[in-house]
Amino acid sequence: MGCNYKKVIKKTTGWYPISWIPSDDTNESRKFIDEFGVGGAVRGCYQVALREDIDTIGEELVHDKIGYTGKGQDVLKRTSAIRAPKGNHGVRVYITNYKLDRAKEVVVRYLIVENIDNKEHELEKLLHGEHQKEFGWNFAWHEASGGEAGRYVRVLDELDYLTSDLLLQLMGEIVKISKRKAAEEYEKKIIKTLQPV
Repeated sequence: MGCNYKKVIKKTTGWYPISWIPSDDTNESRKFIDEFGVGGAVRGCYQVALREDIDTIGEELVHDKIGYTGKGQDVLKRTSAIRAPKGNHGVRVYITNYKLDRAKEVVVRYLIVENIDNKEHELEKLLHGEHQKEFGWNFAWHEASGGEAGRYVRVLDELDYLTSDLLLQLMGEIVKISKRKAAEEYEKKIIKTLQPV
C-alpha cells in the first residue's frame, strides 16, 4: 500500500504548529522554499493533525488520525488561510469551532511534489483514495471539507457576524428555501416511484 503516492512525493517536512505558517515573501517563507522547494516552488499537499496524535501517526501518510489532507500550487499560501483567525479555509473553521489552540494543539506538514501542473492534484487524489480504502473517508475532520458537512459548519460560523435582526430575517429566507427544496426532493421521489422497473 502507498507505493504510488510515495513515488509522487519529492520532499516531506516535519510537523509545524499552524501558528508558524509564514506570510508571503518573508525570511521564513524564503527559507522554507530554499529547503523544501522543488524547481523553485512548494507545490504539493498538506496534512493537518492534532499535535497529540503525531507520535501515533509517525511517518505514515495514510492514517485515521490525520485530520485533513489538502492540496495547493503553493502550499504555504494555501495554508495561510488556516493560520489566519478569520481565514476562509475549512480547517480554520474547524479549529475555531472546536476551540483548538493554533500554536499548541494543531500541526501541519507538507508533502512537496515536482513543479509540474496538476502534480499536487494527482497526489491528493492518491492520498484520498488510500484513505477511502482504509477508513471510508478522505480525512477524519469531515466538517473541514468543502462538502455538506463543511458547508454547514461554515454557515454556522458566519452567523456570529450577524445582528439579531439580520438573523431573524435570515430565518424567513431559510424557511422559504427549505420548503422549495423539500418540494423538489418529494417530486423527485414521486417521479422515481412512478418509473417502470
